[in-house]
Amino acid sequence: MDRVDGEVGAYERESIRNIAVDTVKRNRANRNIIASDLIESGDESADRANKAYSRLMKDTTQEMEKLGLLEDGPAMTQAEAQAGWMDQIDEATDESDSE
Repeated sequence: MDRVDGEVGAYERESIRNIAVDTVKRNRANRNIIASDLIESGDESADRANKAYSRLMKDTTQEMEKLGLLEDGPAMTQAEAQAGWMDQIDEATDESDSE
């Protein structure tokens, strides 16, 4: 908890607990996705499982960023760059759809 500025209060404790719970949920989701062969099936249940996993990952990352637990290392820089490219692709797709 050296990275958290100031006192560790109830908010920080609850956030860390939520991060731990979400990490367990993601691990269970991974096992379920692999066991159910949802990786390549492409059906609706695979889509729901992937969306839920992505939401959990996004929520966990945002909570860790709020707490200052993530460093700007190469993995974060690469993830931000990929997100930037995906935003540009989405914008280009939206523009082409409106024409």
